[in-house]
Amino acid sequence: MNAVALILCTMVAGADARETIPTSQKLFEVIDNTYAISKRPLEISEDGIILQPVVNKVSHNADGADRPPYLLHYQQNASNYVAGKYELKVIACPGAPNFLLAGYVIQNDHILIGRQPDQPTPRLLHQCFSVLLDTDRNIVVPLDDPKLRLILQGEQIKSVQANCKQIWRDYLSAIDKQESGAPFYEEFRDLRRQFITLPPLESDVSVSFLAEAAESPRAYPNLHDQNRRLVAGMSVRMAIAADQRMNGFDGQIEMQRLLSTTIAQSASAYFDHPPATETTQPTSISE
Repeated sequence: MNAVALILCTMVAGADARETIPTSQKLFEVIDNTYAISKRPLEISEDGIILQPVVNKVSHNADGADRPPYLLHYQQNASNYVAGKYELKVIACPGAPNFLLAGYVIQNDHILIGRQPDQPTPRLLHQCFSVLLDTDRNIVVPLDDPKLRLILQGEQIKSVQANCKQIWRDYLSAIDKQESGAPFYEEFRDLRRQFITLPPLESDVSVSFLAEAAESPRAYPNLHDQNRRLVAGMSVRMAIAADQRMNGFDGQIEMQRLLSTTIAQSASAYFDHPPATETTQPTSISE
């Protein structure tokens, strides 16, 4: 597959994404247009919020035990499965309500999947059918395949990366509220355990899409270089510091993992309530 910046209706710059996508069902329709979910053996609730494999047609038992895992794709030397129930989650970009990270998050991440003969190791997907949406600029960026080529202009790339950076900064301001396994939580814990009382945290982060067929997860060197294209995979350079002591991360990471953290909210909450009051952004180390 070679693409993607899928079409949303255009609108006035700076408007809330809910003016273009007013309900969870409409959000599902956008995601469905991207991933063709409705053509797969998956069951979607009427409001588009809950996703799960279909009931086994032999047993017709809807208690959940007879919903066999669905093999979504082979990726990263693993068989990637959808199993159990997933809930649609949303993260709105601070300061840019037109920009969202959205996708489905597993409700029970302890489901075991048996390995099939002559098949790669099974992997339970904790997030799936994830997208970045910019309703001002008519952009959908699918995130599930990090090798998927993006068809975006240079200024669009800059805008998407800048908004992703804001989401990561917002997440870092709440890093102490996360649990083990969350992005960068171990880096935070390594720093925290070496203080009696943790001083105020400072943070800095940069975000870049990867170059197609890059040898390593490094930042794309030139947005106007037409000889190399960008893919949906993302490189993040992060640093957190307290009292001039610093720890950090520099490498490739899946942004959709943020949908399983405290900064994400259910789609029902996002569409049922007005936009939340903006929180103060964490101070940059470089400032």
